[in-house]
Amino acid sequence: MKFFLVILLCNSFLSSEEINVELAPFTNELNLDVLVNGEVIQKSNKDCNARYQLIREVAKKYERPFTVLDLGAGEGYYSFRLAEEFPLATCVMVEKNKGLGDKIADKLLSLCNQNNKLQNIILLDKQLTINDIIKLGEVECFDIVLAMNFISYIRPTKQYLPVDIVNLIQKLGEEVIVELPITNKIYNKIYKENKSTYQIVTIDDAQYTSNLFFLNGKSQSYINQHWFSNADCKSVVVDSSKQRKAITVVLDKAPWVYQFYRYGGITLVTYLTLNGVWPEREFVKEKLSQIDWRYYSNILPWHIRLSGQNIEIEYINFYEGDKNYQERERFCLDILNCKSQKEIADFIITNIP
Repeated sequence: MKFFLVILLCNSFLSSEEINVELAPFTNELNLDVLVNGEVIQKSNKDCNARYQLIREVAKKYERPFTVLDLGAGEGYYSFRLAEEFPLATCVMVEKNKGLGDKIADKLLSLCNQNNKLQNIILLDKQLTINDIIKLGEVECFDIVLAMNFISYIRPTKQYLPVDIVNLIQKLGEEVIVELPITNKIYNKIYKENKSTYQIVTIDDAQYTSNLFFLNGKSQSYINQHWFSNADCKSVVVDSSKQRKAITVVLDKAPWVYQFYRYGGITLVTYLTLNGVWPEREFVKEKLSQIDWRYYSNILPWHIRLSGQNIEIEYINFYEGDKNYQERERFCLDILNCKSQKEIADFIITNIP
């Protein structure tokens, strides 16, 4: 295995007019090493450890708990290693079965069960659409985004060209790491000319050569409280540095500003909307039932954050006013019975206390 390092200072960005919208997805991806409780039980054709060491250098920058979004996580090698080495981090893996002969999401769920020492992992069983990626960037702010051979599987459209897809992925987090096979010339060109790319590493395995691109994402974001409504509180600002991460809420109906520490993980609504399967829903329901709801008069599902097997209440939607805590408890528990995005949206709109 060989790898080469290139540092980029500044380059121009590629115009979207230069992109061929008929780009076909890359299909020659190799599996990752299979990791169980810190031990590799099955080797792949990739040097996963070399890639992990580069990812690890980014993770070491953080002096606080951080959240990783692992898009197309495969066998979860990078997330499992990060979750073990950085126990205050939360690793959110996204994967979906590709077809009858490829049950990678099922395999990853089994590996979550086998890696039973890890309390800080989440698995979303979802084939993300471009619209899902857009919405995810509007409701969550991840610290590190891993797109290791993920972007090659997103087919561009006339509305969203490759350059647009690059921008959407970059908006998901503060640090973005993208792996591309060198054969994907269109995306390699875009990333090499992206002004936010600050480092490129070429890894040359025996049978597989790829480029890893390291990009600066967003450190301040304006987000919505949840997926299906813009009416709650539009002025939610997330400020992030390697030392702290906080949200500022400016209430529309009162001249007040509140600032809170942002917990790791994702909201309960994101977990449900993107078909969270680990931790299992029954486990989440049991954890929610242990909350003393009397202390949270205004709690709603988008105030609940999952960081693996831990649950935190982030902040209270003050201008909603005092309600019966039993009504909100029932609302937050019953939403776990929803099976689809439409069911979740209809449930929220119809039943919100």
